[in-house]
Amino acid sequence: MLLYRGFQPTPSSRLGPLASSRFYSVLKPFALLGDPIQLRSFALAFLACAWLAAAGCSDVESSADAGGVEPDASSAEPDASSAEPDAGSAELDASSAEPDAAPSDSDGAVAKADIAVIDANLDVHSAKPGAYVRVVSRVRNSGDAPGKKTLELEVDGEVEKSKDVWVDAPASGQTSEDTEVEAEIFFSRDAPGDYEISVSGVEAGMVRVTEAALVVTTASSEPNELDMGETITVRATVQNHSEAEGEKSLELRVEGEIEAEQSVSVQPPGSGEGPGDTEIEAEFQFSRDTPGDYEVKVNDLDAGPVTVLSDHTQLETTAICFDEPSSYAHVTEEADLAPGEFERLLAVCPDDLVVLGGGVRIDDFSSADPEVHIHHSSPGTVGGQPITWHAGVSNEADEARAVEVYAICATEPEGYTFSFGPVEESLDSGSFERLRGQCPDEGGVIYSGGFFINNHLSSPSNTRIHETFPGESEGGARDEWVVGISNESGRDHEVSVQTVCAQEKAGYVQASEQGEVGPGEFEGLTAQCPDDGSHISAGGIRVPDLGSEEPPTKLRQSYPSASASRHQWSFGVSDTRPGD
Repeated sequence: MLLYRGFQPTPSSRLGPLASSRFYSVLKPFALLGDPIQLRSFALAFLACAWLAAAGCSDVESSADAGGVEPDASSAEPDASSAEPDAGSAELDASSAEPDAAPSDSDGAVAKADIAVIDANLDVHSAKPGAYVRVVSRVRNSGDAPGKKTLELEVDGEVEKSKDVWVDAPASGQTSEDTEVEAEIFFSRDAPGDYEISVSGVEAGMVRVTEAALVVTTASSEPNELDMGETITVRATVQNHSEAEGEKSLELRVEGEIEAEQSVSVQPPGSGEGPGDTEIEAEFQFSRDTPGDYEVKVNDLDAGPVTVLSDHTQLETTAICFDEPSSYAHVTEEADLAPGEFERLLAVCPDDLVVLGGGVRIDDFSSADPEVHIHHSSPGTVGGQPITWHAGVSNEADEARAVEVYAICATEPEGYTFSFGPVEESLDSGSFERLRGQCPDEGGVIYSGGFFINNHLSSPSNTRIHETFPGESEGGARDEWVVGISNESGRDHEVSVQTVCAQEKAGYVQASEQGEVGPGEFEGLTAQCPDDGSHISAGGIRVPDLGSEEPPTKLRQSYPSASASRHQWSFGVSDTRPGD
């Protein structure tokens, strides 16, 4: 009984409610052990195990409840890696950022997070279908414990996706602004339209999804003429008439064929990219080795035509022809010129005939340049009668040259006039001029013409013949002869232009042909009467469309054909520019 009484619970017992009559009845049988010390030790051990078991069961139950309430954050949002851009480091990994337990303050109260979205913004307000728009939210924790915030991307008021972000609490000495974070969510739509975007109720703005409308507005070539092998720039302006950035494929088309391609990207209006944010200028390079006019376009917009000029000098030859006159004849005068020798040669018409035209021919030369210099060539008089053609010629070759001067003679036609023309005092040393002689009688037409240098009929004048051809005066009258000459001597010259004119005979025509000569080359050209029955009185050669510019040509010979039909004129001309 002493043993039993020794374990009677008292009000001061630390076992508290465990010292009940039930517990006492459990221990009562052990009183028979008879050893108070052993029984006391056993009782204490039993109570300790009971206490720990009770605490352990409580922890297990709490853990099970937490696992059922909170879902795994990693599965709350679809995998963005395959559908949208990488969000970068702005969004925190919840598994590593979540604290183990909420701390308590000095009074034992549990600290709490107070997290809110402060603002939300769009990186752009327009996009092409399928493009991603970045929505950036600023998240702030105004509480005193770290915590998690679930951000909801709302499109037109409907939640489309969500993301968790953890935000630290401000430490001692910090404000809530010091720990705020930025989080990214990406928006995309395939269907054009206007979409209102917000994040957890905070408005971010409107995104307009639209197809870009890029238009080629201008196309031009600068310049629109170029030499063979030269390169010019073809430019095109592309404008964006939509509210989305877009790309435009451009094609340089020459004569309908695609020659080059490129793609340009143009920002929409108001994108803030700078003065060129709504249009861009694209460039192509154009070059050709073949002369001609080329149709050049950028896409379907004309940028041409572009003219590729030949490096050859373009020439026009003319034959003055008419029906056979009475007593038509060719007269020649020949001389052999030693290297460096100058000779004035005259071909004189037979009695009772007058001169209609004439020229100079180099005998026995090949297709190479004969290197003969014609100083002057013109109709002239003997004893005051217009019956001769004369020319001043020098040999610039290293060997002798046989030179012939032609006079074309006929019975004097009706209205025949021979004019010495004006005396020009303006052919200064080193200058080039186109000089004109005109028929003296109104109604007359030109049959031939030429020029000579005053006081240099028997000595070299060192003038160079570039052109000699029939021209037109005001109203289109065919009553002029034009000579293009330059003064290569060291002194000024006075030049006289002669003309042979008459009333227009039956079959009168000026027939022209085209030709060319390249740099450093010599070329033989012809002009042909359209009717084989026609007879020729003169031939002309000129460089068209040069204005006052000096041609690079040098006339080596100009003469009537020696054939029986006598309806062709031949020329020999060289281009003094350096060749290849």
